[in-house]
Amino acid sequence: MGLPSYLCAAGAVAVGLYLVRRLRARHWGRCTSQRSMAGKVVVVTGANSGLGCETTLRLAERGAAVVMACRDLDKARAAQEQIRRRTERGQLIPMHLDLADLNSVKEFARAFKEQFSRLDVLMNNAGVVYPVEAHQRTAQGYEIHFGVNHLAHYMLTGLLLDRLQASSTARVVVVTSSLYKKGRVDLAHIANGEDLKPGRRLNPAYANSKLCNVLFGRQLARLLEGSGVRVYSCCPGWVYSGLFRHSSLSWVARVAALPVAFLFMRTVAEGVQTQLNCAVSEQLELESGHIYANCKREEYAPVALDEPAVQGLWDLSAQLTGVRFHVTELERAQSEE
Repeated sequence: MGLPSYLCAAGAVAVGLYLVRRLRARHWGRCTSQRSMAGKVVVVTGANSGLGCETTLRLAERGAAVVMACRDLDKARAAQEQIRRRTERGQLIPMHLDLADLNSVKEFARAFKEQFSRLDVLMNNAGVVYPVEAHQRTAQGYEIHFGVNHLAHYMLTGLLLDRLQASSTARVVVVTSSLYKKGRVDLAHIANGEDLKPGRRLNPAYANSKLCNVLFGRQLARLLEGSGVRVYSCCPGWVYSGLFRHSSLSWVARVAALPVAFLFMRTVAEGVQTQLNCAVSEQLELESGHIYANCKREEYAPVALDEPAVQGLWDLSAQLTGVRFHVTELERAQSEE
């Protein structure tokens, strides 16, 4: 006696979904570099979970000293223990950093400089997503997505720039999202979020902050041209992590989305590949200022090529943080040519 027809149909659907996912995963790319990171100092923001934790693991496996910059040190130490169960290589150094408070960013930079004379890789990884209607703010009163995802990372990079320049082959990796293509930069409102309206499928504040990441990466690369510091923006894809834990979606909507998530959502091990590649790949040594997805270089979307927005965002960020990036004589001479 054979299986009931509905079980056969369900099995066929499951096998079909699995095969489609396998085919999609083949195009997601993998970091193939075997480069050792022994002796290198790395800062990873948001290192206690998701992509940050996986990045920390992969770099520690290569021998790096990884500073785990996290808001919750208890969670950072728990992640440290978790990573240590998988590798004994490298160093893991939890340090407090609350990106929702610019004073904490300043204190982290001070503490880091007391311990380290150089920085080889700055992984600007951490990010938050809140429902727009929650009206979340940073300690300084800025809209939470703009404040955490962009402004704090701008400030952190600026405060650590001298340590990056002290390394002969330093890299800044800016983790963004392909949702930047849906973002816009309204300089009059982006810091306070007063113009935000909840979208049906898209969090506009998150998309705007991811566009800020991309604009920041482009301008930073131009500023640092000739300095030896490389800048890479990267999109990890749709990853199964805790990023959307504050989502306002009902449990019914979440269950209904499971088949789609199965086809399109990556594990953290799959999602981390592009930012890991940007941090270590020898093939990117001579590149800077580009954006990557699926471990491949991509063209910028038109919204990222808005030069007034690039400069306006940079000036606004400098004004709000009080941090203005130092330009060496070599860089100044190049900008005047």
